[in-house]
Amino acid sequence: MARLCLTEAEKEQKKRHIMDSSVELMATQGYEHTTMQQISKKSGVAIGTLYLYFNNKLEIYTALFEEALDLLESTLNVASSIPATDTKARICLLLQSYIHFYQHHNHQYRILFSGFFGKNAKANENVYLKNRIIKILKQLEKPIIKGVEEGIIKPCDTFELVISLWAMFDGVLMLPQKTNITSLGDQFQNYYTYGIEIILNGILIKDESKQKE
Repeated sequence: MARLCLTEAEKEQKKRHIMDSSVELMATQGYEHTTMQQISKKSGVAIGTLYLYFNNKLEIYTALFEEALDLLESTLNVASSIPATDTKARICLLLQSYIHFYQHHNHQYRILFSGFFGKNAKANENVYLKNRIIKILKQLEKPIIKGVEEGIIKPCDTFELVISLWAMFDGVLMLPQKTNITSLGDQFQNYYTYGIEIILNGILIKDESKQKE
C-alpha cells in the first residue's frame, strides 16, 4: 500500500523546490507577470498541491524576498567583519560585497531590487519586510555617518544619501542587462570598480593640501 502522508522533511523539500522554481520566474518576468499556473508547470507540482504550501503567489514572493534579505544581510555582515584601514576602505568593502551578492545571487538581487524600487514595489506594502530593509540600510549608513564625523564626507542627510547611492549603484550593476551593450562581455568587472570610484569621488571631500603637492 502506497504511503499517503509526507514526512516533515519531505514537505520542506517540496516547499523548497517550489520556491526554487518560483525565484527564476519572478526574477525574470516580474511579480505581476508570474502566475500560479506558471509556477505549477515549472515546478512540476500540481496546482492543487501548490495551494497546500502557499495560499497565493504573494505568499511565495514574500518568502523569496525574505530569503533574499537573509542572503544580502549575511553578505554585508561578512564584509563588515573584515578589517578596513579607513572609512573609505570600509565603504569600498561594502560596495564590493554588494557586487558579489549581485553576481552570485542574481535572481535574489532582482527580487530585492524590483520589490523595493520597482513600479509595483510589493516590499513597501509589507511592514515587516520594509523594516528589515531599513535595518540593512542603517547598517550601510554607519560608515557614511562616520565619514561625515571625520570630515571626509560632505555634510548631508546620511540616510537619504544611502538610498540614493543604492539606487545609483544598482544602475551600474544592471548594465549587463542592457541588450545593446552585451558585447562588452567580461569588461563589466572593470566598470563596477570604476563605478565605485565615481560614487566615492562624489561624496568624499577632496584633500586640497594633497592636490597642491
